[in-house]
Order: sequence, then C-alpha cells, then structure tokens
Amino acid sequence: MTLKITTSTVFILLGPALAVAQDRKPLDAGAVLDVNPKVEAHNALPPEVQRVKVSERIGTLVNKNLMFTDHTGQRVTLGQFFDGQRPVLLSLNYYNCPTLCSLQLNAYAQAMGKMDWLPGKDFQVVTVSINPENTTEMAATKRQAYLDELNREGVQWHFLLDDKKAVEELAQSLGFEYSYDERTGQYAHGAVSYVLTPEGKIARYLYGISPSVRDLKFALMDASEGRLGTTVERFVLNCFHFDTVTGRYTAFAMGTMRWGGAATVFGLGLWLSALWVRDKRRRFRETFA
Repeated sequence: MTLKITTSTVFILLGPALAVAQDRKPLDAGAVLDVNPKVEAHNALPPEVQRVKVSERIGTLVNKNLMFTDHTGQRVTLGQFFDGQRPVLLSLNYYNCPTLCSLQLNAYAQAMGKMDWLPGKDFQVVTVSINPENTTEMAATKRQAYLDELNREGVQWHFLLDDKKAVEELAQSLGFEYSYDERTGQYAHGAVSYVLTPEGKIARYLYGISPSVRDLKFALMDASEGRLGTTVERFVLNCFHFDTVTGRYTAFAMGTMRWGGAATVFGLGLWLSALWVRDKRRRFRETFA
C-alpha cells in the first residue's frame, strides 16, 4: 500500500534523520509526495527533500547589486538594505507556502516582539520570495499582516520578490539549495535564518523554524560588530559561543569562568569596602570618645 503524505510531514516525522543526512540542518518543505513505507528510510526520502541542503559560506559578501521588486512594485537593489551601520536578518521563503514558511515568519514576529530593539531602526529585516510567480499584492499582504502583529511605531520589514535569476544568485551566494515540485507547484527548502553584517557579509546561520530570542539577539550583536547591545549584553555574550553544528549559542566554560571571576572580584570589592567603612567608623568613635 502506498501512503500519500506531505514533505512537511516527512520533516516532522523524520527530522532527526534528515538533520543527519543533510549535514544536521533542519528542513522545511511543502510538496505532496508518494512514499512507500516498506522502502528503507534513506531510499524513502522524497527526491525534492534529497536535493535540499544548506552549505555554510560564512564571510561571503552577497551581491548587493541584485535587483528585486518590493511590496509597492518599485525596483530596489539588495544593497539598499545594507547601510554600513545595521545588521540584516534575511530569510528566503515564499508567500503562498502552505506549511512552514508562515510558521518561520510567525516565529520571527514573536521573537522580534520580545526584543527591545526595533526592526527597521536597530537592524533590518528582509524576506525574499523564492517563488517567481509571487506577486506584489502577496508581498504587501504579508508585510502588512506582520507589521500589524508587531504593532510598534516605526517598525519596518521588507518583503521582496523578483524573477528566478536574481533569487537563484542570492540563494547560491548563501549556500541555500531548494527544490521545486512541478506536480504541486510547491517548494522544498531549508528552515534557516541568515544574519549578515552591515556591509553584507554572511555572519551567522540560525537553523530551525523558531530561532530563540537569545540566539537571534546574539547573532545580531555578533553581526553588528559591536554596534548593537549594551556593555552588559556584550559581556554576557562573551559567556556563550556559537555552535556551528546546532546553529545555536551555548554557554561555555571559559566564558562562565570569566563571568564568575568578575562577580567574585565585584563581591570581594564590596566586602573590602564594607570592612574599610566599618574600620573608619571605629577609629572615629575611638578618637572622639
């Protein structure tokens, strides 16, 4: 008997196996496929999923001359969103995706809603459609929905689209490989977020549908090259390192020791100050007794 399931179901059921098979990178997909449950797992993976992967290219400078269309129908260059001051959170999705694209964008909105930084002011957010058939109306609708959800004055989130050539060149520079299923008109692609420096270099890959607020904030701080974050936040960041396997920030011993050492020095300073003040008062009482 043959079962008909979606590739998003494959992602949910076989997530750990897919992560190992595809360099441990989580996947996102939206095509309907026929899978025979009796076939061995590695052979049962749909061809569309087998062609999906992410090849990290940290430090690569994206082509800022690429031309796209924004939600108003105006032609813009990718470079307009890199001003040399603010890092950029970039994602490749498509606006009529029936499955995980919306989940990923929803997660962005939720995470950014919990941050004290304002998208469009402190950092840029750019989403590019990989579907050349998406329209400006779709982009405008998506954009307005998320701006309404964030509900913060001055917030910006750019939704772009264009022909296949520009999108493919951007995807190639990011190491992002996706696959189109002609039977359903849907795409299989990775659930990954890209954080770029203000100059347009790839700084971080965050994997999964829902990057945590902490990971997103740390990645933006890293990419900003010291422009984002308070002194305390930057000090806390020193207690974490970015795990390239999991695509997340984790605490590490040396950083924790630095934090503990600083706390110890601070506590010792307070204790010595208290002793000094007490001794000063004792001498004062003895002198004028």
